[in-house]
Amino acid sequence: MTPTGYGTYHTSIDVNGFNYTFAAAASIIKTKATDPTSPSSISSCPDGCTFTTSIILGPSPSASTVQNILQNLLKTFTPTSYHLLNRNCNHFTETFSTSLIPSSTFPLPSYPRYINRAAKTATIFINHGDVCDIEVEGYNAAGRERLSKEEKVKKGKKKELTEEQKEALAKLKK
Repeated sequence: MTPTGYGTYHTSIDVNGFNYTFAAAASIIKTKATDPTSPSSISSCPDGCTFTTSIILGPSPSASTVQNILQNLLKTFTPTSYHLLNRNCNHFTETFSTSLIPSSTFPLPSYPRYINRAAKTATIFINHGDVCDIEVEGYNAAGRERLSKEEKVKKGKKKELTEEQKEALAKLKK
């Protein structure tokens, strides 16, 4: 179904000479990165898969910054949190990418929307909770607080009534 924009994809991300991915029962996996210009040497491509493309998202932060971000991501990308629809390798790479680029806007303009389209569409019909919130988790992993919609409502101020609304309310109370 690739021509329609639906397909199953495995993604990983190379940062500062290391390749990172997320897998069931293993959590975040770190291996030595290979030459991205040589598709036959891609180490993170599972058996039976075909390497198709490498996308440069931008410059990498320092190794210590990457390590701090990974420590934060390990809180939500745990060995038991993998879910094919709600939290998979594609959620991880997009979340990690979002956290690595400090001035990023969400969604990342260079991250292909089709990569996780099948899983995102399926969660509309089959939702088992705890769907990865890429924007919130990515920003929070980088130490740039981003509140979820629910948290924004909880922290939000009560709206002030306009004078017209106050007058209408006063009339109702009489």
